[in-house]
Amino acid sequence: MPDLTGGTIGCYQILEPLGEGGMATVYRAFDPELKREVAIKVIRRELFGELLLGQMQKRFEREVRSQAKLVHTNITRVLDFGEFQGAPYMVMQYIPGGTLKRFTGHPIFYRKAAELLAPIARALEYAHSQGIIHRDVKPGNILLTADGDPMLSDFGIAKVASDEGENTLTATGMGIGTPEYMAPEQADSRQVTPSVDIYALGVVLYELVTGRKPFEADTPLAVMHKHVYEEIPNPTTLVPDLLPEVEQVIRLALGKKPQERFRSMGDFALALECLARGLVIPASALVSPSTAKTNPAGFARDDGTVLRVPQPKRKWLPWAAGGAGAVLLLSLLIFAIIPAILRPYPTSTPTSNAVIQIPTFTLPVPETEAPSPVPTTVVVVEPSPIVAVSTWQQGSLALLIGSKTARDVYWMDLAGGADPLLLTSSDSKSRFLGTILSPDGLKIAWYDDFYAQTLQKEINGGQATVLANCTQPSFSPDGSHLICKGRDGYFQVVKTSDGSVQSRITTGVESSVLPAWSPTRQEIVFAGFDAERKTVIWRLDLGAGQAIPLAEANYENYAPSWSPDGEWIAFQSAEQGMPSEIWLMDREGGQQRKITFNSGWSRGPSFSPDGQWLAFVSDIAGSIGPDSGELFAISLVTGEQVQLTRTGGMVYDWRVSWGK
Repeated sequence: MPDLTGGTIGCYQILEPLGEGGMATVYRAFDPELKREVAIKVIRRELFGELLLGQMQKRFEREVRSQAKLVHTNITRVLDFGEFQGAPYMVMQYIPGGTLKRFTGHPIFYRKAAELLAPIARALEYAHSQGIIHRDVKPGNILLTADGDPMLSDFGIAKVASDEGENTLTATGMGIGTPEYMAPEQADSRQVTPSVDIYALGVVLYELVTGRKPFEADTPLAVMHKHVYEEIPNPTTLVPDLLPEVEQVIRLALGKKPQERFRSMGDFALALECLARGLVIPASALVSPSTAKTNPAGFARDDGTVLRVPQPKRKWLPWAAGGAGAVLLLSLLIFAIIPAILRPYPTSTPTSNAVIQIPTFTLPVPETEAPSPVPTTVVVVEPSPIVAVSTWQQGSLALLIGSKTARDVYWMDLAGGADPLLLTSSDSKSRFLGTILSPDGLKIAWYDDFYAQTLQKEINGGQATVLANCTQPSFSPDGSHLICKGRDGYFQVVKTSDGSVQSRITTGVESSVLPAWSPTRQEIVFAGFDAERKTVIWRLDLGAGQAIPLAEANYENYAPSWSPDGEWIAFQSAEQGMPSEIWLMDREGGQQRKITFNSGWSRGPSFSPDGQWLAFVSDIAGSIGPDSGELFAISLVTGEQVQLTRTGGMVYDWRVSWGK
């Protein structure tokens, strides 16, 4: 079909071609009635002979029916369809940001990769609930909006479980999909299940994190052979500092057999969401349907199962690099009758005691005793409209305000009553998180999740500077050092004057995140797994080297924060079910109590300088997204709750900091 630019299809004015696929050309067009741009997919009739044309047209019509029934935030919408010069066409929502291909070809930070793919996993989970399997998940079918939000497109080869025409369309026995992203059962034409989409999305995750596809070859047949028989190349050989939990998620998605993968796309989505936010992944999500229990070298799950990764077959098929019709038939037969041999994937398990490199510096204890938060007088009350009292108007706050693509660092003078002041803006790639005030209140540090760097800036002027190649910073009591999470997954102590690493700390706790340095002692609190893979708040003495569990939950215990006197710890928890709320406990883990009782989530607590209030972020007053809301303060004495910002729900929940 010739280029249709400048012409019309139906009532739509064709503006330009956007690309060509295996069976259709996509154009950008204008809808004069609704005054909007749309995308139009037109089948390429010239590619098919008369015998195949009927099947191709049926497949295209099935795409329209399949995609039209899906209504999801991250799935492109079908707006219209028809026929043009004997060729069917479909009108779709126009997504202007290109495709996920722009992120391929080089490694990107795993948190960014997980953030991009988690919404796609949720979209696929929804499609599976509607009886639809995509079967062609790949970067080219993941579109990006102008704001960078991912959208799943192209259900042209989707299998509708109730579609009686499925056998007709696949009667040739050909595996349908893109070879580089095809699950082994697709490659050898076995019956497919929703698990093929888990595998394909796992390939995309591997490609984003490592910068390359797991399997490539000169011919599609050779690629398919590798998917069936060869173990994926170890991602840590390409990204040496890749965290073990990231590799674990990749391997669980890329099991050779469906029963060796995530039990559902929902479990995969949850794992991606946790990776994107730096949360520990619930053990319940990291279980495959396999019930193998015989190999102690495998990765033990909480239900006693052991995850095993298939061992590749010996490379005894020299014809895999090419082949005609007869060779293809032989290869499919061999794929169907020869099972893969399994080999356990050994993973490390957390040790019981920490291995500490003791800091070579001495931190002074503050000369004046900090005020106590007086938790024994806490009154638990349901929040109600209250006229704000003056006691919260003290010190200053560091926080993040903005959208997903432009989250900026702000400073808020509560004592002076001023509106938030913009200190620094992010660029198009940066993803700012974890603001923290220095003990003297003169500097703010935060980290850029995209570049995995900690930055700092003077509040009264100067430029933001990169301090260290680490994330999740927390200042020492005198501000001379900070503790942060290195790219290798371990905590490290960094000198704030020059960014030099003073020591490296191994906590002995799996997936240790968000360290918070005590304002009065050489000890930290942080979040991580215990031996039963429950999420736990831990306390670690930097001198003694023993991590002590304080509070555990089946789903979420997170974002610990110290009181000014170092005797109390606030944290967010979903122990009693979602959504998360703010809790309080003493430094030994005792006297645990819930502080907030809101209708939405409440996260990221921080004590006021006098220890009498907690600041936190909540979505109860509006939100632009799942991790954004407004800033509140709650009195630990009276239970009064005050809204501190009105940004339209743009305050980000990942740790605020209240200090001098």
